[in-house]
Amino acid sequence: INPVPYPVEHLPPDAYHRLPYVQPELLERASEYYRNSNLLPVPGSQSVIALLPGCLPSAAVLVPEVGYQEHVNHWQQSGADITAYPAFDMDAAVAFIDAALTDNPRQHLVVINPNNPTGLCFPAEQLKRWAERLADGCYLIVDEAFIDTDARRSVLERHFHNNMIVLRSFGKFFGLAGIRLGFVFAHPQVRARLQTRLGAWSVNGPAQSIAIAALGNVAWQQQALREIEESARLTQEVFRPLLGEQAEWGESVVTHQLLFSTYRLAQGRAQRLTQYLAERGILLRYIPFGNASQASADALVRIGVLDRCDQAAISRVREAVSGYADC
Repeated sequence: INPVPYPVEHLPPDAYHRLPYVQPELLERASEYYRNSNLLPVPGSQSVIALLPGCLPSAAVLVPEVGYQEHVNHWQQSGADITAYPAFDMDAAVAFIDAALTDNPRQHLVVINPNNPTGLCFPAEQLKRWAERLADGCYLIVDEAFIDTDARRSVLERHFHNNMIVLRSFGKFFGLAGIRLGFVFAHPQVRARLQTRLGAWSVNGPAQSIAIAALGNVAWQQQALREIEESARLTQEVFRPLLGEQAEWGESVVTHQLLFSTYRLAQGRAQRLTQYLAERGILLRYIPFGNASQASADALVRIGVLDRCDQAAISRVREAVSGYADC
């Protein structure tokens, strides 16, 4: 997430005293920020991922072969027939999904845009075409948790379709994952089903007050984007001796997003590297994929972004990187 969070200052007492009915000002600010008013505030997009299989008609579902695992987990728990499509190569993914929908349009389609952790990001026009091809009662679920750093790629402003369900995360760009806030954009009937399952007062008052201020603070948003860009460049430079483009250990860069970078390494090396850094208080995400039992299996290593102003943390990472290179 953004390592420099939106500054939370004094909140109005009513944020704590009143029952947290959704404030009209929150809906207005969110509609302006996301450029779409078909929204429902939710206690984090994770809550919606868990509820969606039970809110939608039973159907097969297409999911990325590598991606945020909670999507697959909850569709599996629902007993859905799951088919995985390629998640690294755009042409392969488009060809696979096109063929799958030609063969059977009665499917739900899950897209993580951009994909966490592979970075694959479909054009909004392509997503709308797929939505239009789905059979009645089937939905295109678009998880846009990491799209705020390049919101022009979102489907919400000009390519939203009635059978799309779009998830947006507030915590990642604004650096406030702890307040548990997100937004879902969908047809009113879908939003009503989700609201019924979430229950009353699902978004707390302090979270609403913070979001009203943050979503309306354009100057902070612009400054945050510039700082994230600089921090991302610094993070890639700091980790380059371990995970850089030199391919000294046979690794390859999968993606550089502004809030994370992902590298593909041999599985054994990925395990050793993440363990070494974890022992020094530096967490990288280790993501095995494919046939992990094969001796030649690969894994993904995903890193977040450092705070470019936190010199103590940067020095600690540099020291660990240097120490590993000396091993």
